[in-house]
Amino acid sequence: MFHLLSVALLAKSITADKALIIGDSWAEYSLQTLQEHCEQVTSMVNRGIAGTTAAQWAGKVHCGATPDSLCCQHDGRTCSLDNVSFEETYRISWLSIGGNDFFEAGCSSDSTAVNQIQSNVEQVIVQLQSASPNTKIVLTGYSVPKGPLTWHPSAACSEFRALEPLNQLVKRAAEARNVAFVNVSHLMGGSRTQWSNAEFFRDSIHLNAAGYQHLWGHPSLQTAMECTIEHSVSSAPHRTSLGALLFAFGLALNGSERNSP
Repeated sequence: MFHLLSVALLAKSITADKALIIGDSWAEYSLQTLQEHCEQVTSMVNRGIAGTTAAQWAGKVHCGATPDSLCCQHDGRTCSLDNVSFEETYRISWLSIGGNDFFEAGCSSDSTAVNQIQSNVEQVIVQLQSASPNTKIVLTGYSVPKGPLTWHPSAACSEFRALEPLNQLVKRAAEARNVAFVNVSHLMGGSRTQWSNAEFFRDSIHLNAAGYQHLWGHPSLQTAMECTIEHSVSSAPHRTSLGALLFAFGLALNGSERNSP
């Protein structure tokens, strides 16, 4: 009986490939697309809330204190990891934050503003690491928009290079906390001298379904998210192959036969 129970627990661990998404509109609008384009993700939780900032997540904004915040207008949820259940282990987490802080600062590259945003991003990473220490965390920053951000009053936000300081601070935050960073700034076809391809966007800055498919299909991001069988088997010893499960099951059967009267 003990052996069979061990095999049952082993089988459960093989399928426990759960992903967690946290952050702003890039996170929320991704819906369940990560699971659709990552074969090793069998279930996921998306806690993205459009319009929210790294400062709000870092400060654990709760609805009781700030009922008018975006954190509370979205199904009554809060910008806090306290609102995320960690009873189950998340193997992978994608964290998308910092963009709205940067826009609120007028897309400024001023070191004081940038350093504050980086500090808040790092704080959220630390909170996630503390809540779920076995979860691999991945940050990506943001892609070059498909066109000028005309909805923002600051002209600095409508330059080709506008998001460079943002992506750099997200990268520094990831490196400072020893988590993965994948640069997707030019993935949608944009560069320092041209906008991204419109086919990947629902508006000037938010990705559409094709954009998320292109995002998750990026080889570097596939690797970082451990999406392929080859990568997950070779780099994640805590996960067990089907062959190993069958071998363990055989041992359990043999053991139960030896121990039976």
